[in-house]
Amino acid sequence: MFRKCTFPMLFILTALCCSAQVKNEKEYRIKIGDFPEKAIQELKEYIKDARRIRYFQEVDNNNVSFETKLNIEGNRHSIEFDSIGNLEDVETVIKKHEVPSLTLKGVEQYFDSEFTRYRIVKIQRQYPREAFNSNEEVFNKAFQNHENPDVNYEIVVAGRKKEGFKDYEVTFNYNGELLNIREFISLAYDHILY
Repeated sequence: MFRKCTFPMLFILTALCCSAQVKNEKEYRIKIGDFPEKAIQELKEYIKDARRIRYFQEVDNNNVSFETKLNIEGNRHSIEFDSIGNLEDVETVIKKHEVPSLTLKGVEQYFDSEFTRYRIVKIQRQYPREAFNSNEEVFNKAFQNHENPDVNYEIVVAGRKKEGFKDYEVTFNYNGELLNIREFISLAYDHILY
């Protein structure tokens, strides 16, 4: 009996793991009144000097989150909250030359080994909430654009493999080690570029 069930179960588990590797994110612009109140209260203290503030709801597979995108002193940030308004991370768009050399070395080695050709579309320095002592510390470090060993680097890349070009979101830690890679289903960048 166990042997008869093994192959189908293995197939199902493999399919589930593979589907989790695909980023199927949809982002909808929403009004501030549709954003979680807890998140709005948190943001008030930190975004007083922000410009171009926009609010979004994201659906990624079955997960729902909320994100605000804004500019502070010329830097583009996105702040993500879970469905009830708890801070998940703050991301800051940066240029390639702002990535630490140790991190960049690991990123380039990984991309060179995985792709025959690639093009980096966007780089973000990611300040995950769980890596810091408080929300205040996350906001302060992110808005001052601090490089820190607790940050990650989230890179959107168009990479070519045998089957052709595909789009990926790849996350590395400060040491340039791969944390996560997810393939985009859509080629449209409008919802992820800013």
